[in-house]
Amino acid sequence: MIERWEQIDQLFHSALDREAGERAAFLAQACKGDESLRQELESLIGSHEQSESFIEKPAGDIAAELLSARFDAEPEMNPLSNNQKLQWARDGRSVYYIALTNGVSNIWRQPVDGSPPAQVTQFTTGHIFNFAYSSDGEQLALSRGSLDSDVVLIKNLD
Repeated sequence: MIERWEQIDQLFHSALDREAGERAAFLAQACKGDESLRQELESLIGSHEQSESFIEKPAGDIAAELLSARFDAEPEMNPLSNNQKLQWARDGRSVYYIALTNGVSNIWRQPVDGSPPAQVTQFTTGHIFNFAYSSDGEQLALSRGSLDSDVVLIKNLD
């Protein structure tokens, strides 16, 4: 049995050293009619290729794409338009951000698995300026208030 696994291991790595289009011919020749050996190798190669594509994109890239798609559809939700911050959830499965809708800020959570975003806070007035989750992810601290702006003319600066 050990010899069989050594053979499978050797052929598996030899197949991976070849271009994907050349592997079938290589396996046909290397397995010499041993269909169970060929099926085992094809299964291992398939699993190997899936495992590589599983982490093909880092979670941060996926989150950025999901948020970007949402912000293209709803530009007023874009926290980056006001240089707001993003914060990873403790488990790394989602990103928290501040979104402004109809002049009101709320914190949203965007899962990196492609699920729809979820609104975390339910404020009906005001702006959130900053926020932070506790290290255990159980508590949220934030600063919020209203925005006022004035135009001031200053003369004679000499």
